[in-house]
Formats: sequence, C-alpha cells, structure tokens
Amino acid sequence: MTFRSIRFLRDRLKLRGWIALCLILAAAVGLPRFLSSRFMSERRLASSLERARTHLAARELDQARRELHEALGLEPGNAEARTQLATMELGLGNREVAFLEFQTLTEMQPQDPNGWIGIADLMVKGGLHDAPEAALDKAIAAAPTRADAHLLRGEIRFRVGRYHGAHVDAQTAVAEAPQDAAARALLVRSAAARAEPEAADGRFQESVGRLGPIPSTRFRAETQSTGNRFASVAREHWPGRLAQIRQALEMEMRQQNWAAAQRIVDSARQGYPDTAFAPFLAGIVELAQGHAGEAERYLSESLKSAPRSPVIATALAKAWSRKSGAAFAGERLMGLAERDRGFAFARYLAAHAFVDARDPAAAEAALRRGLVLQPDSSVPWQHLADYYLEVDRSAEAMSLLQQALDRFPRDPDLQIMAAQVSAQLGNSKEAIRIYEEVLSRRPDLDVVEYKLAGLLASEDENGASSRRLLQLLQHLRSDHPSDPLLLDGLGWALYRAGDPTRGRASLEAAVNGAPDEPSPHYHLAAIYARENKTELARTELKAALDSKRPFAERFEALRLMRDAPRRSAP
Repeated sequence: MTFRSIRFLRDRLKLRGWIALCLILAAAVGLPRFLSSRFMSERRLASSLERARTHLAARELDQARRELHEALGLEPGNAEARTQLATMELGLGNREVAFLEFQTLTEMQPQDPNGWIGIADLMVKGGLHDAPEAALDKAIAAAPTRADAHLLRGEIRFRVGRYHGAHVDAQTAVAEAPQDAAARALLVRSAAARAEPEAADGRFQESVGRLGPIPSTRFRAETQSTGNRFASVAREHWPGRLAQIRQALEMEMRQQNWAAAQRIVDSARQGYPDTAFAPFLAGIVELAQGHAGEAERYLSESLKSAPRSPVIATALAKAWSRKSGAAFAGERLMGLAERDRGFAFARYLAAHAFVDARDPAAAEAALRRGLVLQPDSSVPWQHLADYYLEVDRSAEAMSLLQQALDRFPRDPDLQIMAAQVSAQLGNSKEAIRIYEEVLSRRPDLDVVEYKLAGLLASEDENGASSRRLLQLLQHLRSDHPSDPLLLDGLGWALYRAGDPTRGRASLEAAVNGAPDEPSPHYHLAAIYARENKTELARTELKAALDSKRPFAERFEALRLMRDAPRRSAP
C-alpha cells in the first residue's frame, strides 16, 4: 500500500471506522485460536453428545455413530461417548467393534467398570477365561456391588474348578440382585459343588469338554515387549472375526506373501473403518517388511483411535527403534507419556527401550517421572518396583513398595505385589501378614487364599499356622482348579494338612500342566523324599533346579538334593 493510499484512507475514515477496522483485523487473527480453545472444544463436545442422544432416541444409528465419533475425536477419553458407541455397536451385532470400544474405554477410564465388564463378557463368549477374570477383578475393585460383574466372574470360576470363589461371587450377586435367576442358579450349583466334590469334578470336566479348548494367548513378534510382570497387557486379544483376520495375516507374513497380506489389510479397512484395527495391521505389515517409516505412519494413525493401547504402543516402539535406535524409541515414548499423563504404559515401555540402549539411568528416570505425573495412582510405583526386580535390586523394590503402601495403604495390587516380593526374599511371615490383611478387606479374592495356603503349608507345624491352614482348606478342599500353579499350592497344602493321596495327585497334575515351573517339581520331590522314593525325588529336584525361573525354596531344594541319598531305603 503506497503512502498516498494510506493518506486517502486516513482522510476518508473517521475514528469509528478505524476502531471497526481494528476489531475486524483482531477477530480475523484471533478467531482460529478461539475456535480451537478448550471452551469451544467443550461446547462442540456437548453439542455432539446431545445430537448423538437425539439420534439414538430416534434410532437414527448412522447419524448417532457419526456424532459419537466426532465427540471422541474431540475427547478420546469421554466415557459417555465411548460407552454409548460400544453399546450401540453391540446391539447391532458388531461384537468386534464393540470390543474395541470397550477395550479403549478400559485404557482411557480404568475406574469405569462398564468397559471391564463389556470386554470380559465378550472374551468369555470367545472361550477365554484368564483374561476376562482379570478384567472383572478390575471392575469389582471399581464397583464392589455390581451384581453382573460378580455373576460373570463366578461363572468363570465355576468353569475352571474354583467352586469356593464361585460361591462367594454368587452370594454377592444374589445379595445385590435377589430376583436374578442366573445368580440364584449359580449359588445353587456352587453350593452343590462344594458339598459333593467328586460330582462337581465330573461336571467340571463335562463343561470343559462342551466349551472346547481355550484359545492360547501368546506374544507376537511385532509387539513383543522386553518387560516382565506387566508385559502381559501388550498381548493381543482380538475377538471373533478380528482374531481370524489377524491369524490369516500372520500366516501370509510368515510366508512373505506381501500382496496377499496387503489384500487382508485392505479388506480390514473396508470392514472395520474408523477403528484402530486396520491401520494397526498395515503398520505391522510394513514393520515385517523392514519399512520402519511407513510402519510409524500407520501405527500413529492407529494410536489416534486407541490413544493408550499397549498393543499399538509396543509395535510403535519397535518401529521407532528400528528407525533410529532404542534410545530414540525411549525418547518418543516419553513424549507420548508427557502429552498424556495417564499413559503409564508408555513410560514402562520407554524404560525398557532405554535398557536396550544400555542407559539404566534414563530407564529409572523414566519410571520415576511417573511418580510426578500420576501422583494419585499406584501404577507408577508398581512399574518402578517391577523394574528393580528385573535388574536384581529386590531389596530396593521392597523398600519402594513399602513407601507406596504408606501412600496407598488399601491398594490390593500393591499389597499382593509386596507379598510376592517378600516371599521371594524369603520373608514368608511378612508375606503371610500382607495376604491376611488383603483377605480381611477383600474376602472375594480366592487366589489370595491359595497363595496364603501355600505359604502356611511351608511353615513349621506350629499350632497357629496349622489351624489357619485347616481353615483355608475348609474353603478350598472341594476345588479342582485348572491353573497348575493354584494346583501346586493346593496340593502342597493338602499334603501338609494330612491328605497325602489328594495332595500328591494335585502336585502330579501341576507338574504335568506346568513342566517349566520349579515350585511344583520341588513340592512333589519333597513328598517323594519323605516316602523314600529317592530316584523320583531326585528327578523332580533336578527339574526344579534346572529351571531358570526363580522360586523361594531353591535353597531347600539344594539341601534336599544333597540329603536325598541318605534318605533312601536300604
């Protein structure tokens, strides 16, 4: 603009005109910022939710879906939008999509029981047991009086032969929903199973036969983490048709049939748009081909739909590591955790990336950062304690857990972890004390009773320990758990309480079910040694001592191996 033009405008515009012009310019500059402000985002979110409710009430489901997706784009952690979307998809028969939405709800809002109950119900219908029970534990911790959660968990426990736990859940379900026929039926069945263990065992075996084999869970190469105790959350649990697609893709990738793999990805995009599934598949295909940059792009797209998915984050970490090294992956993961303070698993992955980069100081700092970012959560404390255990700093792990319990004295996850570490360090009395404290507040946790019984069985036969062990066995004696480690604890407790026949049978079943676990081998060896079956004892002791897994009785196993020849019959 020339000087003459400016003079012309100045002469023609009066003061009010200049003020209006300035306001227009200011609005033009500030409007984009205002539209993207938190205030406007909240207004747009509220409007989307209101329109979604209206469409749902009118059964205009396509429009409702569009509004709910818009709401989640504005606030991915919005529980109302996520729950409504999952419930709507479930009602339409889109079980796989509903599962993904419920799963994301558990990641974004772990204190909301609806997400945990939703994925548990769908996993049970898919034939799983362990994963849905863990989900229901979370739901019940968040909402102890939810009858539907207790009923579903009780059914799972009954199917896997834990009749006492099933009965406890049935009692709670009936107390909270007295008219629920399914809850009352479970109460009757579980009571009968406890009263007639032989008949219950037959019914259990029959039910397992009807259910068919439980699908195995495993880490896949593209998403495997170097973690330990908490790495299981990165396992892929795709439901129904999604699991079949994932398995088909795995086969094509193993055969390096990339054209067929791409066709599967394209089909997934058409069948499951607006979900994290298809871009996740695209990302792992690129990762398998060594295209780290393209893998990063697709996996980042997938993470937008499920912002705290451990599965996606683990695959993304591998892409970053292949692209620029483990340290770079750790830094990018910490960036995710800084932007979303609730994404604790990103810090956990970052720590392990720094370990891979041989920077233990950065690994510990990443986990300690969680104590600052999530001061009201016990999860960062558990992650840091787990790291100390992995690097053989058990005493520091125990000290840290004690500090955590000072802050969160009623957190059962912290308490159970502290009890397990105490037992590993040989302090069984402290572990027993902690387990007793947990049961005093959470008598529904039957697995804690198993752990406590196993510890009491290894104590000296004094009056108090023996009496308490017998009390626990009154609850557990009729159980026939399918979990080999629970069978181990139960079998050892039964033997020590004077039931050698069933105790030995339970331990033999535990050894067959978990041949790599040292504890069942040791307990069975101890029985054989007392029965003067030296060769059998030495075989089991060798299996226990050859195992790379830690177990609290390793020193006792070494002593028994040394003394076994002297205990043999002449």
